[in-house]
Formats: sequence, structure tokens, C-alpha cells
Amino acid sequence: MRVKGFVDLFVRGNADSIGRICALAGSGGYGALGVIADLEASEFDGVAVVPVVDALKPDGTMANIRTSQELLGAGMIYGGRALGGKSELLRNIMAYCSGLGCRLALVPDEEPLTRGALVSEGRASSVSGMKGFPVVAESIGIFRALEMAGEFDIPLHLHGVSTERGVDMVREAKAKCLDVTCSVTSFSLCLTEEDLIKSRWDPYLKTEIPLRSDSDRKALWEGIEDGTVDAITSGHVQISEEDEMVPFPEAPFGFETLPDAALSLLRTRRSEFPYVSEEKLLECLTSGPAGLLGLEHEGDLSRIADGYL
Repeated sequence: MRVKGFVDLFVRGNADSIGRICALAGSGGYGALGVIADLEASEFDGVAVVPVVDALKPDGTMANIRTSQELLGAGMIYGGRALGGKSELLRNIMAYCSGLGCRLALVPDEEPLTRGALVSEGRASSVSGMKGFPVVAESIGIFRALEMAGEFDIPLHLHGVSTERGVDMVREAKAKCLDVTCSVTSFSLCLTEEDLIKSRWDPYLKTEIPLRSDSDRKALWEGIEDGTVDAITSGHVQISEEDEMVPFPEAPFGFETLPDAALSLLRTRRSEFPYVSEEKLLECLTSGPAGLLGLEHEGDLSRIADGYL
């Protein structure tokens, strides 16, 4: 399949919500979405919907991955943080998926260290008194996933890498020619924990991939420039007005980034990171994620950028 415009990955949706999500994405210049749902490849409002198999059932146990993959023809399987933080579950799923020819995507984590975490460990946790996501949890998750992927010869995708150490580890793995790709979220590139602190703990900024330090954010942009980062996702998670009204600790994780995710990234690069190639950024928003979904991207990247600035 050939697609134009921006391409997003790991969008959560279902038969009832996918039309609304596609309308939002389409108005922001997106031409294709990799959707984690039991939906066949389709199109809504000119936006291609490409299925991504969910590795886990709602209760956290392994889903019927092989059947879903065969029915949907999906080339990617996603387990999120729930998979990336649990050694035994991850190893069982990797053993099961070995030979399927699919790339397994997860959020690297160490669940015992992050259970109950609400913000990044560091300034945000110190100022707020809330439990933080430590950098080392992401590092442990990356190391474990790389080791197990090598054991079972599984193509691996690390999603939501958010720290300088995490980017360095992916860079080192690629230098060893390991079959690993990675993605970062749009808000990790546009915001830091200081924005959360200044907001006085606005529930709207409660992101499951925690907002990190400015040095972490700079490392992510450097990863885009040198090719360590393969794709940028919107990280869009819809939240209700009621959820925005509750105190930060009680609010669910969620951040509505569509339809403006790509536009915000283009503006942030031009204003704060002009040394990062716009072409590299656009590749992470178009051909990079398209390739991970098995799509062929077409279109003039410079025109895409100029059209949305």
C-alpha cells in the first residue's frame, strides 16, 4: 500500500472511535495510522488504517497472537509497557512469536521500579512528592528486550524511549547491527518536566511516557539527526473533560496531541533545534513509520512541511 502525508504508530482505537480519530489525524496532515485494534486494513476520511496486533488481552495475559496476525495480515505486534516491564511474560511471548516474521514492539520498563509512578524521577518527583519513573527502569527494559530478542531472533521495536541513556543504548545496539528500531513520542520532543511543574500539575499533561529533563529531550533530537530514532508517534490518548477536572494523582494517563502533533514538531525544530535536519525529522514522521508498517510512502517531504507550517 502507498500512502501520503504523516504516518502515526500505536494508536489505540476500536470500531466506534476509529472514524473520529482518523478525522482528527487527517486534519493534521496524517495519511496513515497504525492502529492497535481488532480491525482489518481500511480507510476512513482518506486516512489509511493499518492493523497492529495487540500482544496482550485486557487482563494482561497473552492474546491469541498468531490467529490475529494471520487474520489481519499485520506485520507488527505491540505489547506496550505491560509487556516491556515483565521478564517472564516477555520471554514467553518472544518464544511464541519466533518465526512469525513480525516485529515486536514494546515500551521498555522494569515494572517493580515503576509500579505506582506518576511523573519522571528527578525534578518532577522531588517538587511534587509523587513517585517517579526512574531512568534506570527504561535502561533495564531496553537491555532485557535486546537480550531476549537476540535469543529468539525477533525483530524488536522499542517505543517511547525517553531518556539520554536509552537513546545511547539503542545507538550502541544499532552499531552492533542488531535488528532493532525505536520511536519517541511527539510530547517527549516538545515538552519537559519543567512544563509539567509550571502547569502546577495539570492532569492534561499526565503522560504514560513521562516528560523528562531538557538534557533528555536534547538527546532525543540528536537521535533523530543521527538516525538512532526511526519514527515519531503522536502519543495521542483521548481523555474526557471529567478526567481533566480531577487532581493529578487521580487522573488517568492521557494526552491529546492530534491533530497538531506534526505541526508542533516542525515548529519546535525550527525554533529550538535548527541544527537538526528538517529532512531527518520528516523521515521520522513519514517514511520511517510507514516502513515499519510495511507501507510505501510517497510525496515531496519539503512540500509536506511547507503545507503545514
